[in-house]
Amino acid sequence: MRVLVRLGVAYACVALGILLAGLLVPMDDGPLGMLAILSPYFALVVLLFVPVSALGRSRTLAVAILAVAAVFVLRLGGEWWSFPPARVADGVRTIDVATWNVEAGAAAPSAVVEMLNRHPVDVVVLEELTFPAAGAIQSDPAIGARYPHQALFPTRGVTGVGILSRFPLSNTSSAQSPARFEATLDVDGRTITVVGAHPFPATISLAGGIPVGLDPTTRNADLQLLRQRVTELDAGGDDVLLMGDFNTAPTEPAFALLTSGLHDAHQEVGLGPGWTWRPAPLEFLGTGLLRIDLILSTSSLLPERTSIECPARGDHCLFQATIALTR
Repeated sequence: MRVLVRLGVAYACVALGILLAGLLVPMDDGPLGMLAILSPYFALVVLLFVPVSALGRSRTLAVAILAVAAVFVLRLGGEWWSFPPARVADGVRTIDVATWNVEAGAAAPSAVVEMLNRHPVDVVVLEELTFPAAGAIQSDPAIGARYPHQALFPTRGVTGVGILSRFPLSNTSSAQSPARFEATLDVDGRTITVVGAHPFPATISLAGGIPVGLDPTTRNADLQLLRQRVTELDAGGDDVLLMGDFNTAPTEPAFALLTSGLHDAHQEVGLGPGWTWRPAPLEFLGTGLLRIDLILSTSSLLPERTSIECPARGDHCLFQATIALTR
């Protein structure tokens, strides 16, 4: 037991150092970038030593565990638990929106259609949309009835995007580098610009198959481009929804740069970690392991609640939010 106590204290000190480094030092690239992404998991492993602390009656280990917990709450508490949102005035219009990376080729087109039919929201933004999946969506009568307005930009790879909407769409366009689209919704006479996007992830360096570092240069430039576009639209008086798979985690500096000044639906009203992605070998867990699929909005589009469903096949979960149109 004494050996386990010492191991626990040593591990807790390492986890504490990683969490504190994320608060004090930019951890964006190289090995530090990987540590930034993995830091919540280093902290969560400390929970395994709670029974060791109790059985070994170790005050030192207990203090170390409490220190990790305190810094974890300071660093990520707002990610895992949200205060109830301020009550929106009666009569304010709300819409239900969702974003989902269908993972090109991971599931049969029929499974994509089935998942969409289980979530009859008002607006859906899709990433990694392939031609077979787009064809199945366009030929499904239930989806056609629910979403009479569609702008789909499929590709043969992972750069396809699209939007399904109950509301009329106009000014639709798409582009690459990063994969993205823009569309204007007409919600009972009120216009909202939807920007759907899928910047590629940072390049990960491997050593013996183990990730040891990353280079986020291109991804960060893509995120900056997207954030600048939202700033331009907002400055022009547009209400903006920015939705998609952004391939950046809340513990990375790039995440804060992307979300700063915007409502982050999960961070403001979600409960739990909000994880929406998992590696393919871990699909059996039935949950995500990183929060990289986001619904962000400008000032007058207030999130009210969120939900997540992870399909049996595919590395991404469908992330859904209710948005109040307060202006």
